[in-house]
Amino acid sequence: MRTENVQVAREAYENYAEFYRRSSYSAFPQQHRTIEGTGRYSMILVEQGRHELADPAVEEVVISTPLSAPACSYDWNMG
Repeated sequence: MRTENVQVAREAYENYAEFYRRSSYSAFPQQHRTIEGTGRYSMILVEQGRHELADPAVEEVVISTPLSAPACSYDWNMG
């Protein structure tokens, strides 16, 4: 597992969903949905395997929920 401090430029992406589409996460199969209304909600369904990718700091609230994770552990290395 990497231990160096990795930062991703926030300016490069309009939002977190765009980041997922254009970054190294694009290697994983994914579906995107957006709901417009009083607020804008973007949903991403991703079939991703083990990885060591860094996410950008964003102004959005990001909620991550595994649908299944057999023999998998999360390592949220926040520095």
